[in-house]
Amino acid sequence: MAQGPSPPRRVLLGMGAPDDIRLTIAAAAEFAGVVRAELLCLLVEQENLINAAGLPFARAYGFGGIAAPLTVQSVQDHFDSLARAADKALAEACTRANVAWQMLRPQGEIMRELSGTARQGDILVVAPRDLRESAFGFIGALRLLLDKAEAVVLPSAAAQMQGPVVAVGGDRAATIAASIAEALGRPLETIDLAELRQPRRRASVVVAPLEAMVALGEDEWLRRMGALQANAVIVAS
Repeated sequence: MAQGPSPPRRVLLGMGAPDDIRLTIAAAAEFAGVVRAELLCLLVEQENLINAAGLPFARAYGFGGIAAPLTVQSVQDHFDSLARAADKALAEACTRANVAWQMLRPQGEIMRELSGTARQGDILVVAPRDLRESAFGFIGALRLLLDKAEAVVLPSAAAQMQGPVVAVGGDRAATIAASIAEALGRPLETIDLAELRQPRRRASVVVAPLEAMVALGEDEWLRRMGALQANAVIVAS
């Protein structure tokens, strides 16, 4: 009998935009607890900000839309503040989930840093905003990450987990979804792409192959995922 994928050794969390820090950390810690893996957080210090620091036209906007020069020191202060907030949130979330964790602060572009750090079989957690704003585009970034990763988890701000774990076609998606449903104690439902197009009730987690997103198109995919109000969407390789 063919065996499904072995449990991941690591959950790899990539963070760029400060607005999504607590959401992505909570999702990553919870998922790492479910699959019993260690959590490695990459807090990427974006090279575009570092390179822009000190240029005459570079400005940082604070509360009230007040502009100030973007200096090397202000960029470093920004990343240091972000790191302190992330460190605190990681400690709290990983303690609750009983997960071992560490944080690294590489400089570069978030998708390239994630791809370069990922090992075969890792699970990656990334905020959808970071995918949309990457140089690769939403689907291009997923393709890059899934070259090594087993799956990419896209957390959402859904307030409460409701409904089944839904697998959208494909053996890989079904295997991952079954493991999550068992760990969460949620019912499992498997549908095909045609059924995904139809109105549905809520889902707690959705697992689908990247090909399903490509077939629907990015905009329609995001619309359907929003309608399901899932706590997380997992895109499988």
